Amino acid sequence: MSRPQRYFSRTSGALAALTAASALVRLLHLRETGAATGTDGYYYLVQVEDLVSEGALHVPDGSWVLRALAAPHALGLPALDGLMLGSAALAAAAVPLGWLAGRRLGGPAAGWWLALWAAGSPSLTLLAAEFPKNLGVIPAGLALLASPTLSLYALGAALLTFTAHRTGAALLLTGGAGAAAGGRPRIALGLGGALLIGGALAAWGGGLGTADLARLEGSLSLRTWPPLVGVIALTGAPWPLAAELWLGWLALLGAPWLLRDPNGRGWRAALLAGIAVCVAVPWQTATADLGYRLALLAPALSAPLLAVWLGARRPLTQAGSVALAVLALGISPSGYRHADAPPYGSWAALIATVPRPLPSLMITPVGLSFLYDHLTGEEAMAWAPEPALDRDAVGRLAVGIDPEDWEAWGEGEITWLRGDWAYLGEGAWEAYCERAPAELIDPRNPREVRPAWLTRGRSAQTEGAP
Repeated sequence: MSRPQRYFSRTSGALAALTAASALVRLLHLRETGAATGTDGYYYLVQVEDLVSEGALHVPDGSWVLRALAAPHALGLPALDGLMLGSAALAAAAVPLGWLAGRRLGGPAAGWWLALWAAGSPSLTLLAAEFPKNLGVIPAGLALLASPTLSLYALGAALLTFTAHRTGAALLLTGGAGAAAGGRPRIALGLGGALLIGGALAAWGGGLGTADLARLEGSLSLRTWPPLVGVIALTGAPWPLAAELWLGWLALLGAPWLLRDPNGRGWRAALLAGIAVCVAVPWQTATADLGYRLALLAPALSAPLLAVWLGARRPLTQAGSVALAVLALGISPSGYRHADAPPYGSWAALIATVPRPLPSLMITPVGLSFLYDHLTGEEAMAWAPEPALDRDAVGRLAVGIDPEDWEAWGEGEITWLRGDWAYLGEGAWEAYCERAPAELIDPRNPREVRPAWLTRGRSAQTEGAP
């Protein structure tokens, strides 16, 4: 065997082992409780179940990630196991793609540094548990970095980045602007073409619409700047995740030095522009919405810059690579804590106590609606119903109603369930809210109608995609 063949054999074997190990570690962590992970966990599960059993998603969505996540279930695995396997595999795909991207940008040593980051990244683990569609942006983006400029490979990777989730489209747009500002119009031209094609495909598939611009309303707040402070508080981030999240600011502070060398300035400028959108824009981060998700994508934009820097200064020995791989795999699960997940077990027991027959549509607090759908097969959503819906056909699982307050302000039939939960008709709930003082209404109960960017003209009896 020639020397290049031996090198390729050793490299591919080590890379395959690291990829498999990272997938296994994350899969075992995700399966730890036997329930879906994250607030959106049952949204993904219902989507996978319906796509396989009925041939269509429960909620129309143009993201290719949902189709990929459904593949293991379509091949015979139980839906929840298949979903977790798909999420772990999606995160693991960043390992070989990171190696390819790092090698192209900074040589083999940079490739290994980026592959090791992907194997152990706490933010990838958190995205696998909470937001798999956002996670899909990362391997697609790494494939884009690994592809020659203006090639068909680059176009395909850019389209996958665009159609994984809206955050991918936003980062492509800002990356193209950054590349143009960095004096690399070919990169900007390629990303612009991908945006045009991807926009048409996503709009056709229900993934995007002009109403999506309205999602920015209320998403910005100078009071929460810098947004990473709010993100770290919201996640209760352990130190590995917190350190990874702050890499973006480290990259921005080093931007003058990073952009000084004209060689590679285009891709560096593209990444720095994306990082700025993720961590420097004053996003509102009190909830797990747009700013929160962008912040979790920032490490994937910072890691290539760090890997290239380390690759030029800290080449890895075989022993060092093994030690770092073990350390990375040990850190990986720290990104997601099962204790932060909604109480799905107690919610399932609560749903079992709801009087039958069930209403045509149930209104529930956030996180519970798709679990209800999964367990009962009936429709639910975590928004107030549109005015046109017949209130007699809509029920509500309400939390925090005090029986004495109901005696004073309520009217109509109510069924008291476990703890401070109750079941009542939507008409009775709205009448109670009109009469009772505002401070008596528990904020966990949804009172706002879904915005247009979420419904995009769909039926009022399907909840919008996260």
